Amino acid sequence: MHGRLTGARTCRTIARCGPSSRPPSWSARGDLRAEDALGEALAAVAAGNKPLKAFIHLDPDLGRAAARAVDDSIARGEDPGPLASVPFGVKDLDDSAGMPTAKGSRWYAGGPPKDADSIHVASPT
Repeated sequence: MHGRLTGARTCRTIARCGPSSRPPSWSARGDLRAEDALGEALAAVAAGNKPLKAFIHLDPDLGRAAARAVDDSIARGEDPGPLASVPFGVKDLDDSAGMPTAKGSRWYAGGPPKDADSIHVASPT
């Protein structure tokens, strides 16, 4: 499986691989900031991706921006939703705005970044 580590509209950046021992509401409770969760996930990808090649495109800057937005929202007392700080990845078959989609094929490799998210990736808001 190839995925792209992104920042998600709910923290759509790092690839659906947050620490499973923490409940999704950890950030809203103040147990772990979204930026810290993203940092942990990016570190895990960096440590294990070379032999696995699970992530073919990473956009840590987009992820950090999204994580900061979640942390800022929580700091203002807003509820960004239960999964807002959970990092996740997007399979390379689904378009993610600003990222290339190779569909797991050399035929599509090297294509331009997509203009919009696919329906499977887009935020409901």
